[in-house]
Amino acid sequence: MKIRVVGMGCPRCKVRYAEAAKAIKASDVNAEMEKVETVEGIMAYGVMGMPALVVGNEVKCVGRVPSVKEIVAWITAAAGPRATTGGSHP
Repeated sequence: MKIRVVGMGCPRCKVRYAEAAKAIKASDVNAEMEKVETVEGIMAYGVMGMPALVVGNEVKCVGRVPSVKEIVAWITAAAGPRATTGGSHP
């Protein structure tokens, strides 16, 4: 799964990136972080405010920095029951 922070690199984008990284670690989900900072990349998500957070392929938040707990909930919901890195899932 990919977690994308969409924005031009402003201070709030950097905070959102750090919070999303903490959330991935806390969720124990196999996910990769990606920054989307180009105008073309940002336009592809159709967001009008920044920063935005994309979990999988769904824009979850625009224009604010959600809590780590909120991001963890989005990640685990998107990952489903078999996406954790820890356990004995096939």
